[in-house]
Amino acid sequence: AHAQNNLATLYSGGSGVKKDPEKAFKWFRLAAMQGHHIAESNLASMYEFGIYVRRNYKKALFWYKLAARAGLAQAQSSLGYMHEAGKGVKKDARKALSLYKKAAIQKNASAEFHLGRLYAYGIAVKKDYKEAVKWYSKAAEQGLAEAQNNLAQCYEKGTGVEKDQELAILWYGKAYDQGLPNAKANLKAMQIMIQKAQPKKSDR
Repeated sequence: AHAQNNLATLYSGGSGVKKDPEKAFKWFRLAAMQGHHIAESNLASMYEFGIYVRRNYKKALFWYKLAARAGLAQAQSSLGYMHEAGKGVKKDARKALSLYKKAAIQKNASAEFHLGRLYAYGIAVKKDYKEAVKWYSKAAEQGLAEAQNNLAQCYEKGTGVEKDQELAILWYGKAYDQGLPNAKANLKAMQIMIQKAQPKKSDR
């Protein structure tokens, strides 16, 4: 099963072989049927996003749950988002929060980001900007662009952390380098604002 999952991963990403979603699905499914938890999560993802197969939230939930129960952090995070967004299941932010926490403890960047977001907006938990910054920082350090962008916004506005334009630009830049459209717009807007704030030569 482990070898089947590895082969599926190669076909999924096109690493060393031609990208082939059909073969990826076939091998993920074979490995998942044998109880390989990473394959279960990968198969669930294909069902969730409709990669090669028709989108099927019920099947995605089934496979995510199996992997999540086994303690797989990525599955816990993905299952948490399905509960939060109401994908194939009734919306349940509290359930999502619980799953994000389980995955975040295992240092899953996606879960850390989502956990930070829930604290920032007070979803299923008391609004706590400092806690949001804590989790955004953890995910940003792992290279998650969305977390880098949100952390930059916190530094720009002084939300949950001391205002710091240099750190805001640094994190916007990291997210922009990864191609996040929001980060590009935010970085540009901030640079324009800084330029406008600069005293003109005649004012010096």
